[in-house]
Amino acid sequence: MFSLKLSVTLPADPDSVFRALTNAKAIRAWSGQSGKVSATIGGKFEYFDGWVTGRVLAYAPGKKLVHTWLPSDWPKDAQATIVQVDLARSDNGTKVTLRHKGFSSKRECEKHKQGWQEFVFGPIKDHFDSHQ
Repeated sequence: MFSLKLSVTLPADPDSVFRALTNAKAIRAWSGQSGKVSATIGGKFEYFDGWVTGRVLAYAPGKKLVHTWLPSDWPKDAQATIVQVDLARSDNGTKVTLRHKGFSSKRECEKHKQGWQEFVFGPIKDHFDSHQ
């Protein structure tokens, strides 16, 4: 199995970053697509108009979000991967540490490493930058 780790600093406090990752209106604001993250353990996780779905494993506002991740274009027998996002206040906002584990191939792991930067953290940073 393959895994990745990314760290990025976003120009907002941890509660605002957590909200950007979990609140349906906030997700639409930075991604332009629908998303839903239940505040309940075992509840539904969905990003990018349903392209990826999963279940919430941990939900600690301003601190941590853990969920499964299963894109709709993966093979039918594919296993969900696990995403853990940890948030910590920093001098410049919030340090976000993302760990995504359980990839069956190095290629898919590398695609997701780029995807997290290009489709999630880049747009969230741009959103915060444009609303300061």
